[in-house]
Amino acid sequence: GDTRWIGRRPPRGVAALPPDRAGALLGTEAPRVVLDFTAGFSPDALAAAAGAVAAGGLLVLGVPPGWGAADALAARCRRLWAAAPGVVWAPAAGPWPAVQAPPHPPPAAPTPEVEAARTPDQARAVAAVERLVRGRKRRPLVLTADRGRGKSAALGLAVGRLLAERPILVLITGPSAAAVEPALRHAAQTLGVAVRGNRVRAPSGGALRFIPAGDLWADPPDARLVLVDEAATLPVPLLTGLLDRHPRVGFATTTHGYEGTGRGFALRFRAALDA
Repeated sequence: GDTRWIGRRPPRGVAALPPDRAGALLGTEAPRVVLDFTAGFSPDALAAAAGAVAAGGLLVLGVPPGWGAADALAARCRRLWAAAPGVVWAPAAGPWPAVQAPPHPPPAAPTPEVEAARTPDQARAVAAVERLVRGRKRRPLVLTADRGRGKSAALGLAVGRLLAERPILVLITGPSAAAVEPALRHAAQTLGVAVRGNRVRAPSGGALRFIPAGDLWADPPDARLVLVDEAATLPVPLLTGLLDRHPRVGFATTTHGYEGTGRGFALRFRAALDA
């Protein structure tokens, strides 16, 4: 149930994404991701699959005989990842090798201090998000980092701490509900509650709620704070519209990764921020 499968021949009972829709994994994570290359090598699908593997998880690559011999990029991937921990090469014709499934992480304790920031950078990011609510208006925040550095977690940790203190409404948006799920999950863990219907309700009466970006621009609820995750995946005019409409807004994005080079975000949108 927690395995993501990309390919056209999933086992019975396992939902699959076709390779040309692997981008739907962006912003999500899973302990196991399977990518079946029998229909051909897709660098985009490989990048999306690799980026969706949770820490300590497994990337399983199903390959046909002679895979990589006629494609330089495929051959390079196989050479570089031949003995990479967490990567399993499986013959598509089977039988596949037995692998040890990664254990699920233990549930966090239901306290506001449930997850201390793992790095100094993440601690600074959490503090910066908290200042969005406590500080002056019209001081937007931008968090940028490579994939897997804890940007979404920082958003969730900060919101969880804020909701533990005050009954405010925080809205979060992104390219999809799945893309912001890590932020929702970290906020819920911080508060000791569960995510229900793309929403986290705090005992204080406050809430963190996902809302599609178009709805957030066209008809936004009255919220104390607005957060945009994976911002580089959204059109720059939409980002500038959100910036104009909301006095307290934070943006988090990967500018060097599968989401795109982020040049539109880095150049055009940063110019709007500077103005």
